[in-house]
Amino acid sequence: MGDLPPAYLAFEQGDTWQDALAGYVTEMQEWVDAVRNGDPLDELIPVNVAPTREHADMLATRVAFLRDRLVEVDPESIESDV
Repeated sequence: MGDLPPAYLAFEQGDTWQDALAGYVTEMQEWVDAVRNGDPLDELIPVNVAPTREHADMLATRVAFLRDRLVEVDPESIESDV
């Protein structure tokens, strides 16, 4: 699937791992959308690649994978090795 950019996320008491991951997905999708639209990135989460259409498209596929497989599913349906 490829690498994902690192990020610091705000985590509130009572949040689940899916809440944290949903926040990550939202922030990264905002970066993807801004790059695709040619919008400024100043107020967005920093992503450690050049803001090119190619990088935005690559990140978009990874974000979609996280959203579809981990965020928007019943947490009980995900196996864990913990």
